[in-house]
Order: sequence, then structure tokens, then C-alpha cells
Amino acid sequence: MYADHLSKAFAGLVLAAAVPTTIAAQSAPNIVVKGEVEIESLHSDGSDETFLFGDVDLSFGPAGGAGGLGFDLGVLAIDSDGIGSESAVFAAATYTTSYGKFSFGVPRNAASAFSRMPDVGGIKLVGITQDTFTGGIVELVYLTNDDVPVGLRYDADYGAFKAATSYHRLSDSEATVFDLAASFEMGKFFTNGSVEIVKPQGTSSQSAVHAEIGASTDLYEAGIGYTIGSNVIPDAFMAWATYRPVQKLDVSATVLDIDGVDALYGLSGTYQFWNSAYVQMGVADSSSFDAVWDLSLGYKF
Repeated sequence: MYADHLSKAFAGLVLAAAVPTTIAAQSAPNIVVKGEVEIESLHSDGSDETFLFGDVDLSFGPAGGAGGLGFDLGVLAIDSDGIGSESAVFAAATYTTSYGKFSFGVPRNAASAFSRMPDVGGIKLVGITQDTFTGGIVELVYLTNDDVPVGLRYDADYGAFKAATSYHRLSDSEATVFDLAASFEMGKFFTNGSVEIVKPQGTSSQSAVHAEIGASTDLYEAGIGYTIGSNVIPDAFMAWATYRPVQKLDVSATVLDIDGVDALYGLSGTYQFWNSAYVQMGVADSSSFDAVWDLSLGYKF
């Protein structure tokens, strides 16, 4: 995608964030919009980079929580001088029943929705790679290689317990990916986990297992996680703690320790204003490279 086209795509993401929410509030309550758009300025040892990020989902379903047909549309897009412009579009027909929601087409993979770990240093550019360890490989493969993940997904919501499973076949590589993910909350404590099984064309299956556990209140959230990557990705340990000294300010410390790579540490502060808009400052550092400083302006909904 060319840069000017991607800029228009980001403008569309911003409009998608505002318009459908307004429509839903005034008419039928069957349009749900969630996601985030952000522009971040990165600086490291005399080098500067501007990075654009957008991740938006629109869900059209039966009114009033009734069952029936619907449609999900999602867009994940990035742009910077260093890595160029990339985008991935998810689109799926859905059918909601009393037993859960079924999606057919190009849905997001199940594991992508369950991790609670913040981006290291609050940096979205780091977070895209980080998501491979916490949410599976499907989105990154689609985003960077245009390998379209055609398949199906099932979601079940039982209040404190939520679960999802998905199956995708990548259009170019013809690899198949199976996800099973779940989360459970009890009081201030939470846990979630996922299993992803990847079968490249002509080779045996490989698996990755991820798990998180932690606690969350109005004042803080803290958690640890671990990924056993088998032959899909390296093993990785992760931990985070977020403190909220005042209502609209979050201060987060994060660490991501990937097997065979020096640990990556992050510190960030995020201040919310004007409903869901925010400004953020952060830094990510490791003994193997210079610190990367981040100043971001974004909108989360």
C-alpha cells in the first residue's frame, strides 16, 4: 500500500472511531466499535522516526443482544519511513446464538484477544513483535507478508469465563494455524492462556503455549506471563506492573525476556484527556541496543 493511500486509511480509522459510536447511541444498539489509533515519535541516539499505528474493529450484529446474522470488519495498519507501510484487513460473516458467536471468512485468530500485557515502554512498534509471544503469529504474518488467513472462529462468553477457538489456512504459504484461548477472572485476580498449533505445508505441526496470571484493581494491575515457543518462536518471560496515582494517569513498568536475546525493559506514563484521547511518554532499553524514547498522541475506544 502506498503512503498516501495509508494516510487515507488512517483518516478512515479515525472516522470509524467516532461515527459508528454516535450512530449506535442514537439508533439501533447493534454497532460496536473498539480499537486504537496512535502517532508516535521515536528517538534513539540521534535517530528520529515517526510511526503511525491503527487497530480498529467494527461489529454489526442483531439488535438488543438477539441472535442472528452479523458482520465483523477489522483493520490493522502501520506506517513509518523505516519499515514502510503495511496493512491487514479482517472481514467475517458472523452468526450469534445462545451458545456463542461463530465467525466465517477472515476473522482474527482467537489468541490475539486475551493478553493483558501493555506494550513494552508503551511503544506500538515494539508491541507488534511482542504480540507474537502473547497472541500468536497470525496477525504478524498477515501484516508483513500479505498471507491472508482464511478460516473460522468461535467465541463463548460466560461472564467471568471467556473462551475462543479459531482455525486458519494461510493463502500463500498454505500453512494452517489452530488456536484455543481462554480467560478467567475472580475478584481482583485474573488468568488467561492460549495454545497455538502451526502446521507449515509439508512439515509436521509445531506448537506454542502462552499463559498469564495477575491481579487488577482500580489502583493498580500487575501480572507475569510465559510463552513456550517450541519451534514456532523462542520461549519468553514477561512481567508488568501499572500504577494509577490519579484517575487519568497510568504509570507502567514492563519487561520482555526472549530466550537467546537480552531482556527488554520499559517504562511509560499515559495521561487521558478529552474522553478517550491520551498522551504518552515512554522508554524501552536493553543492554544490546540504545534506549528508544517515545512520545505519542492517540485515541483509544
